[in-house]
Amino acid sequence: MARKKPEATQPSDPQPMDEAASVKRHVLNWKDRPDVSGLSSGAATFNLLNQVTMGMYYGTNPAKEILEWKQYAAVATMRAMAPQDAIEGQLIAQMVATHEAAMDCYRRAAIEGQTFEGRQTALNLANKLLRTYAVLTDTLNKHRGKGQQTVRVEHVTVEAGGQAIVGNVTTGGGGEGRIGHQPHATLADAGLPPLRREDAERVGVPSASSQT
Repeated sequence: MARKKPEATQPSDPQPMDEAASVKRHVLNWKDRPDVSGLSSGAATFNLLNQVTMGMYYGTNPAKEILEWKQYAAVATMRAMAPQDAIEGQLIAQMVATHEAAMDCYRRAAIEGQTFEGRQTALNLANKLLRTYAVLTDTLNKHRGKGQQTVRVEHVTVEAGGQAIVGNVTTGGGGEGRIGHQPHATLADAGLPPLRREDAERVGVPSASSQT
């Protein structure tokens, strides 16, 4: 009796990827990661990282390893810049994206066979992007309190016969002291008595013009 051949099985159709489940998994993975975005929200952190990585250049048909490597590098850079809140997280993300775009312009300018006009355009765009990067850096520093500092004098004591100064005390170039707008001024020039040590011995304050 001849054996019956097994019936050929039809391959089943591939199951569609559950995009909602994939996004949910990523959101959970990035929850409570303020070291990356300055926020504990997984949705906000994942969104910010997605915006950065989507703005990066990966080349034509990049290998999976290249994609992961560049994305990990972007995350590591953001973490190293230590965002402390939502504003810092967004500024840092913009800085990473701006840096990537500027370096890509330099790459395009150096392509073999690039025309002079093409190279000039790429370098001009890189220059504009780096200026933007500098503005973002300055904005981040000011937000962190690293910008221009102001010293406020809350109390001034003037001895009898002395004269107080009302105005700004600034420091000019070269470290020369300026009181009001008079260069090389001393306390005596301002009408103030010289400093005293605890033993009441007078200690004169040398003029800035006499220092070598």
